[in-house]
Amino acid sequence: MKRRVLFVALSLALLAGLAVAARGHYLDGRGPDLLALLPPPPVAGSPQARAEVDELLALQAARTPEQVEYARADASRTPYRFADVLGPGCNKDAAPLLGRLMANVKRDASAAVDPVKNHYNRPRPFKAHPEITPCLSLPSSASYPSGHSTYGHLTAIIL
Repeated sequence: MKRRVLFVALSLALLAGLAVAARGHYLDGRGPDLLALLPPPPVAGSPQARAEVDELLALQAARTPEQVEYARADASRTPYRFADVLGPGCNKDAAPLLGRLMANVKRDASAAVDPVKNHYNRPRPFKAHPEITPCLSLPSSASYPSGHSTYGHLTAIIL
């Protein structure tokens, strides 16, 4: 549910801000108030928070080397990762403007999401629970809302 709300809010904000494209970005700061739209993250120690940790530990125990490799490739947040769906022509050489467009979208999405992230300042699961060992580099920013999920949803809409 949270991801859907974020997805809709950022999509509307992206569409509403297309008029400022001359500056190289598509949001003008007048989009939806994500802090008002998104529910807060689960309270630390709550049953929902514990269920999230349990799910992460189960995924961690079951992950395969192939899944780790795929996750590492996805970590870069590039539109060219969508070549699995769009075909081999979706690459830097064939579609360089796509990379520039999505770099601007990524910056705009971060500008919209970061204030909410800073407000809630929810620690990354591996910081709050040392038994969680990520297969990726360890980001230092807060975890909610997810910048990677935001970028993935926006990229899917645009493509």
